[in-house]
Order: sequence, then structure tokens, then C-alpha cells
Amino acid sequence: MPVGAKKKISSPDTKIKMIGVGEIGISALKHLRNDGYSDIEFLGINSTEHDLDDLIQGAFYHTEAILITASIGDGSSSDIISIMAREAKKLDILCVCIVAYPLASDDSNESKNADRAIERIRSAVDALIVLRNDHLQNLADTQQEISSQAVQDSNKMLCQGIGAIWEMMTNTGDVQIDFSDVKHLLSVSAKSMAILGIGQSKNGSAIEAARQAVNYPLMERDLHGAHALIINITASASDTRNDAFEAMNHIQKQTGYEDINIILGTELGKDMGGTTRVVFLATDFDEDND
Repeated sequence: MPVGAKKKISSPDTKIKMIGVGEIGISALKHLRNDGYSDIEFLGINSTEHDLDDLIQGAFYHTEAILITASIGDGSSSDIISIMAREAKKLDILCVCIVAYPLASDDSNESKNADRAIERIRSAVDALIVLRNDHLQNLADTQQEISSQAVQDSNKMLCQGIGAIWEMMTNTGDVQIDFSDVKHLLSVSAKSMAILGIGQSKNGSAIEAARQAVNYPLMERDLHGAHALIINITASASDTRNDAFEAMNHIQKQTGYEDINIILGTELGKDMGGTTRVVFLATDFDEDND
């Protein structure tokens, strides 16, 4: 969706719930509502929540997947996410988590706490996407910009990330992404590490959007060593099918492998104002490729 545009998003047949943990996670979901995702089930959980069992029962009722978002700093959010993820696995519910890594600071304990939190979550969820807040330093002009906009940027990037994953899982375009295939690919992966890439071209070029996606500045690492890709391409033009395959091939090349699992979905002919957007999720990385 072009920047600044809003759209009405309806709940899909696949029952997916979005869960925000902590202040920034909850704020990200509020941003999603403002962006038009009003018909999706949202649940906000404070880091100090005591009645977690009751909340989990409500969140998991009639649910096939949960998308959890939070900012990782102290251990409270990670504890809640880990508990929810383990309960989800017992019920065969897919659990995908997207978290914001804190800005680099002089406090080394903050980074150590964040790293420990990520490892706890990684061991519990089916897929964990880490968006690096500290990479925002490469985007801002001054250190002051980074400090003053850190929370706003965290909200924005978590909102963009979890929205992109939801749209990928609920693609209703001409080439749909089957949720059961996504669930199988993510749940059988040897490692829960997942990389999210988002790119768009105002000129309607799928390959340009793909190049932007593989250089998405908030990625935790590059794509080399990934054995599985889920790719969703959304475009205004209905005659960009060949471009879509070219974009898919460009993303695949970044993994360093020719024979990998790829799930491709396309939504062509949508009202995108001439913009083409490419979103991918890369997973199943080599064991020695952390």
C-alpha cells in the first residue's frame, strides 16, 4: 500500500489473531487499526499482566495462528511471549513473533538483556523476526533524530512488519498463498530465525521492489543460507506476471541456493496507485549461518 494510504481490511477465512505485548506492541496494533485493519482480532497484553492464563484461553479460542509483536528490552515481554508460544504449540497453533531490538546505547546490560530475551523467544516460537532499531542510525541524519523518534519508529516498523506478514498469510489474489503450506514450512524449519523484507516501487517495477526488499534496512541479517522463502507481490498492473517471476528469482539468488522451497503469491490488478510492493519471509537457515 502506498505510504499514507488507508484501506479496509476484512478478516480472512483463516483465523489469525494479532497480539501486542507491552506498551510498544500495543501501540503498534493501534497504528494498524488506524491504517484500516479494523476487522482483525487484536489483543493487547501489558507486561505486568497477572491473569495470563485467562488471556491465553481467550486469545487461542478458534484460532489457527497468532502474530505477536513487542519491543524487546527487559525480560518481562519475552517471558509472556514464551509462555504464549509454548501453549500455542500444544494446541497446534502457528506462532509468528516480530520484535524490535532496542537502539544501541552506552548501557551494555540493555543489549545483553535483549539478546537473552531473543534467545528465550526463539526457542519457543515457530518463527521469530527481529527488526533492528539500531539500524535506524543508518537512516537518520543526526543522532538527535534517532533519540527523539525512537519510539515512533519502533511503532511504525512493527506496524508495517506485522501488517505485511498478515497480508502475506491471507493473500486472496490471483495466485493465493495457502496457509497450510505456510504453516508447514514455518513449523518444520530446524530454526525459528526468520528474515522479513519489504520493498516497493512507485514505478510499478516488481524487480525494483524486490531489490529494495532484499536491502530492507531493518533486517537482522542477509538471506544467504536460507532454504525457504514465502514471497507476496502486490501490484496495480495485471500484466506483470513475468516481472513477478523475475522478482522471485532475484530474491532466491540472494540465498546462494538454486533448489529451495518457495511459496509465491501474487495480487495483481489491485488499486495501488501504480505502486508494486514485494514482501518476503526467509527461513530455514543453515545451522552454521546464525
